[in-house]
Amino acid sequence: MPSVEMPAIIEQRRRHVTFSEGRGRQARSVVRPAPSFPSGGADSEQSGTQSLFNLLSESPCSAQAMAGRIPPRGAPLHHSLVGIIGRDTGTQPPYLIVPAPGSAVDSDLSIDQASGQVRTSVVLDRELRSEYSFVAIPSSGDNVRVNIHVLDVNDNAPEFPVDSMALEFPENTPRDVKRTLSPARDRDLGEFSTQHYRIASGNADGAFRLASHRERDDVLYLDLQISGALDREATPFYSLQVEAFDGGRPPLRGMMTVNITILDVNDNPPAFNQSRYVGRVPENASMGTAVLRVLATDADAGDNGRVHYAINRRQSDRDGLFAIDAESGLVSVSKPLDFEAKDTHELVVVARDCGEQPLEATAFVSVLLTDVNDNQPSINLIFLSDDASPKVSEDARPGELVARVSVNDPDSKAEYANVNVSLSGGDGHFGLATQDNIIYLVMVAQPLDRETRARYGMLLTATDQGSPPLNASRSFELAVTDTNDNAPEFDQDTYHASVLEVADPGTSVLQLTASDRDEGRNSLLRYSILHTPDTYSQWFHVDPRTGLVTTRTPIDCETSPVPRVTVLATDGGEPPLSASATLLVTISDVNDNEPIFDQSFYNITVAEDEPVGKCVLRVSASDPDCGVNAMVNFTLGGGASSDFRQHFAVHPSTGELCLIASLDRELRSSYEIPIAATDRGGLSTMAMVKVYVRDVNDNRPIFYPREYNVSLREQDALATPIAVVVASDADSGAFGSVSYHIVSGNDMGIFRVDPTSGKFFYRMAWKTALEMQCETPPAVIENSFQHSGFVCPDDSDIPPEATPEDTREPTGNMDGEVNDTHFDSLLPSGVQILDYVSIDYHVAIADLLTDDNILSEGLEEDQNHFSDDDGQDEPMRRQRTVQEAAEALAVLEEFCVCSCDSERAHHHLMALKKIVLSEIPTGKQARTAHFFF
Repeated sequence: MPSVEMPAIIEQRRRHVTFSEGRGRQARSVVRPAPSFPSGGADSEQSGTQSLFNLLSESPCSAQAMAGRIPPRGAPLHHSLVGIIGRDTGTQPPYLIVPAPGSAVDSDLSIDQASGQVRTSVVLDRELRSEYSFVAIPSSGDNVRVNIHVLDVNDNAPEFPVDSMALEFPENTPRDVKRTLSPARDRDLGEFSTQHYRIASGNADGAFRLASHRERDDVLYLDLQISGALDREATPFYSLQVEAFDGGRPPLRGMMTVNITILDVNDNPPAFNQSRYVGRVPENASMGTAVLRVLATDADAGDNGRVHYAINRRQSDRDGLFAIDAESGLVSVSKPLDFEAKDTHELVVVARDCGEQPLEATAFVSVLLTDVNDNQPSINLIFLSDDASPKVSEDARPGELVARVSVNDPDSKAEYANVNVSLSGGDGHFGLATQDNIIYLVMVAQPLDRETRARYGMLLTATDQGSPPLNASRSFELAVTDTNDNAPEFDQDTYHASVLEVADPGTSVLQLTASDRDEGRNSLLRYSILHTPDTYSQWFHVDPRTGLVTTRTPIDCETSPVPRVTVLATDGGEPPLSASATLLVTISDVNDNEPIFDQSFYNITVAEDEPVGKCVLRVSASDPDCGVNAMVNFTLGGGASSDFRQHFAVHPSTGELCLIASLDRELRSSYEIPIAATDRGGLSTMAMVKVYVRDVNDNRPIFYPREYNVSLREQDALATPIAVVVASDADSGAFGSVSYHIVSGNDMGIFRVDPTSGKFFYRMAWKTALEMQCETPPAVIENSFQHSGFVCPDDSDIPPEATPEDTREPTGNMDGEVNDTHFDSLLPSGVQILDYVSIDYHVAIADLLTDDNILSEGLEEDQNHFSDDDGQDEPMRRQRTVQEAAEALAVLEEFCVCSCDSERAHHHLMALKKIVLSEIPTGKQARTAHFFF
């Protein structure tokens, strides 16, 4: 690339030459401009770069300064030529380079002291370091100061401080309202910094625009402005993609997302789905009966869109006959309705939203009532005596009027005008007459006799013609007046009343009423109490005129729970007549005494095998109170989670403590059971029952462990126990004591066990049972029975060490079957010898292999397998018949030569043969067995 030519501007005063770069930057030099390095020239090692040195020289002998501009940031890493010190300053190399402190000349530049060439050694970054300075001292001793300035390139895009911002605007925000956004910053300078912004996407309907301005800090600040009307119901959310551009060519850009939520304002009133609603309901509808449902919606959100309903009580339904559910808009009946009073109700329903300044809408609801026969006829009764009282003189003649009856029905007259009235009672002495079925008259039908009957009770009944028909009734009583020829009469012979035991004197008990069929003074009554011994009537007083009985002194339920009082009624005739009535006063006890147990603590012993349901104890408690407060119930205390409740229950009335679950003394030996006695008034007391569980012998002794294996030596002392067996019994006392004895396996009486300690002894000197005198090593004993086995070594005290190849474990399956050893070549089929452990052990084992598939007829092959030492399966040898097993025993007898003269070896060998032959019956299955001796 050819070098850039720069025009020279000569300033005569300072004898300097100034070079101007193509974009208005200036550099200064003495005499000549900075050289350019043609593309491909010797001094131009990087194409596309340009360098410029500015040299200052005050005098030929003074210190000189050199200023230059090096390639822009991002130039190649090494060998970008900046300039040559000697050529631009007229000095001769070599140079001594002295960097300015902190200028990073040594790390970022490479200066050849011999030639004066200045090159870059790293990629330069103007944003990190914009200037380098050093002093070059040539051989002449002059000082040349070199200042190197790094030119900026557009290598940084504008960056927003955050990737996204969240803003909120109420939907009624005016136009041109602005919100400040975080500006994008560009680390480059000048035109390479942030130059402008734009909204790339998300600005639906052009609702927003951007505005920017630059401050003194050279940052282009950004504002977001509203350019149109916002409507949350139309667009509730905007996501604007805002881009920032610098002045590069092409420009670099940065992006930020601005999420704008439009906040709702209450700008929409509710709207009903119809302006008028009509509903019907019968007049006898019960409270809560639904009439209809209104519906209004609001386009706003949140509380602004939540609608509540109400009835405008100022304009309608002031009596509150109807209600509306504020949430659902369901109109229902809230009070009894009456078609006869009003058959149509007009309601004004208001739908109001829940905004801070709520908006509302109105709808009209017409409720039409349907009539039902819900009104009974009404009866009005007027007595025709001189004082309008229900009475008639006994000398009244038939046909004389006694009372006037009028009837009406509030229901529709067209439907319910006809009402039938009837009179019952009076024993035929009174009758009923009418002319228009509206007014009825009660009259005397037969002569009256007061001495025969002084009062007549009668009943008037009015029935309408509705469907179903409704009726009304009214009873009344007529008194027949007469002379004083009748004694007073109480309305009942015996009265019952109750009073609290703590009642103060003067407390009302009951008001007695007596009547006298006579009239005037003959009917004036005075009340009194007839005092008799032992009736406690002195506790009470009766008002002589009213007959009100009150307490006179304190009363006591414990002294007399139901005192009997005789009350007299005496009229004012001459001579006076009287009558009496009995008042039985029940004194209601105050629960001031708690139950008392006959003893506060009970001790009982119960055998653990007592059957479920047996009652082991009866507790007793009494209460000094009277009446229901003296009744006592029994319950278990201690809370519902108490463990004794799983085994015991108490009968609430009898106090019997019974078993509801089996006891086990080994799990728990005693129980402490609280029993509460509670009277009907809630007072209670507690007694404790201590239950001891008596042991029974219900547990067997248990050995642990179940198997004992013992090795004996011939020199072991007879008095030394060879083992100790241990058994435990969960029972206690004598039932838990364990004694030991041998039940089987000790036919020769060699062993004994201590019955108390369980120590195991042998009684006689032990001899080797069987000795193998063979060249091959003998086998070790294999025990596959579930009882103790004894291995008898030879006379040597310490068994010799086994060689590595002799210490192999015997192999076999779970039934005790074993593999053939290397003796199988010496033995006939059917006999196997286990691997040996030590050549000094002289006991051998024969393992007679049989299988569950042996048949008495012929020989069959079986492919059953078992595992060898390496875990590999090998097929079993051909199964043996009974005859072959016998032959194997014969060969074993010949093979095993006993060295001792004991008869026990021969005895055991014969026993082995007998057992083997008996264990394999003809045609039956047999199991493998191991025997040792």
